[in-house]
Amino acid sequence: MTTHCEPRPLDADWSAYRAQGTALYTAITTGRGRLLAAIDLARALQQQPLELKQELPGLLLLLESARGVPDLREPAVQLAGVLEPWLDRMENWSRWEMVIRYVAGAAAQLGLAEYHVRFLVKLSRILLHTGRVDEASQVVTAALDAAHQAASAVALAKTTTAAVEIALVRPGLERARVIVTETQADPLIQNASGVAQAAAMSYLDVSLAVILRQSGSLDEAVGLLNRTVRRLELFPDADPYLRATAFRVRGVFEWSKGLTGAALHDLRQAARLFTHLGDHFGLAMAFANLGLVYRSIGRLDASETATRSAISAARQWDAPWLMAREIGNLGLVSLFQGRLKEAERLVKRHLQLAARLDIVTEVGRAKGNLGIIYLHQGRYKAARTLMEWDRDVAETHHKLEGLAVACANLSRCYASLGEPHLAEAEGRRALALAEQLGSASMQVMALRALAESSPPPQARQLLEQAYARAEGMRFDRAACRLALAALDTDPARRLRLWDTGRRQLIQMGAAMWLAGHTPDYPPRLPTLV
Repeated sequence: MTTHCEPRPLDADWSAYRAQGTALYTAITTGRGRLLAAIDLARALQQQPLELKQELPGLLLLLESARGVPDLREPAVQLAGVLEPWLDRMENWSRWEMVIRYVAGAAAQLGLAEYHVRFLVKLSRILLHTGRVDEASQVVTAALDAAHQAASAVALAKTTTAAVEIALVRPGLERARVIVTETQADPLIQNASGVAQAAAMSYLDVSLAVILRQSGSLDEAVGLLNRTVRRLELFPDADPYLRATAFRVRGVFEWSKGLTGAALHDLRQAARLFTHLGDHFGLAMAFANLGLVYRSIGRLDASETATRSAISAARQWDAPWLMAREIGNLGLVSLFQGRLKEAERLVKRHLQLAARLDIVTEVGRAKGNLGIIYLHQGRYKAARTLMEWDRDVAETHHKLEGLAVACANLSRCYASLGEPHLAEAEGRRALALAEQLGSASMQVMALRALAESSPPPQARQLLEQAYARAEGMRFDRAACRLALAALDTDPARRLRLWDTGRRQLIQMGAAMWLAGHTPDYPPRLPTLV
């Protein structure tokens, strides 16, 4: 008896297997081909950042499609490496973050140490600006280790700048100083070639300048940045983002010294450079700084426009730290305009966002600014509590500029509460700090505060000193004129002072401060905040 067996459908099984394998091979080869073509495109557009930016959505999709395909790791890392300068400067941070995490891991697996460190630095910055400070600190620590493995002086210096930026948020100034000092002495930096060493030192000098300013060495910080900008101009291949950042940071320092013309020049130059690079996040940071300078010189409409632009960019990037700070700054514009209820609403929102981010120094700043608003609303006891909290936080974290602002405004608050001895002590402390910092704008602030707790002859002398130092600071000069009018016994001179100060406030868009006030009873205008 013959037994018949049904044959297995080998041909069908093989056909399915072959189709599956062909599909996988096609996906890999097509994906690889697309990635290699994308690398060529990205390299061709390196010097045309605005054109490259238009291609980024498609390049992002390519990188996302490479995840999970082992054979595509290397071209994905190479493409991300070409795009590295833009990885933390483009929209869609949440999507770019996932790509950066993928290529950082892939670079480590492939032994591509320099790519690994560059991607970790980008990841740390996104984490910082999205409010994840502790994770940012962990990632940048890993990046510092990776930079040593890569044996690259420039990579180590770039990583150090990110580590300093994070350390200044938390844990604070002293840790930031240790980080940059250790890197300066590192053999990788000391033994680097001339060009590499110059590039590395440029990164480190910008970070060191920020630390010097916060430590009270403003003149030294500006001098260091002057040398850095000159050095960067000597090297045509210097990092254009570093150059733009150096102009932006120097502009803020110049403003602090009272050099408002130079500050506006540098900040506008930074804005132009960031615009040319297509770096809208860097542009938002420049707008934020311009808003501060415009407010201090009485260009309140321009300050409001610049600050709103920064807030809009922060929302677009989902950058809560920048958004919190700039909402607070918009509240200060409202304060200078005399719109106290709007100022209170915005600064309370700043406080809420800062508390959610758990950044103690930003919470202190928000509380201090809310205290200033309460001061101008006549809520002196509530103002005192908030201002004392702000002062103590600034002192604990060695934020000398923040401490000077807190002391000056506390002086005004104590004067309102009938505590002249405390008022004078805090005012003199604010003035000493302002002089230590070398900041003309803060000296004006402290002198105006001291005048409020001083007898008329001394108050007049202090206000005249403040007026003389407030060159370019239209709001402060208007405030000094109105306060001096109330102290002047010559009727004609008194009227001239009052009329000039009044017209200046109207021109600046701050006419609301004049309601109900006369030369005998001038408005109490805010100082620098």
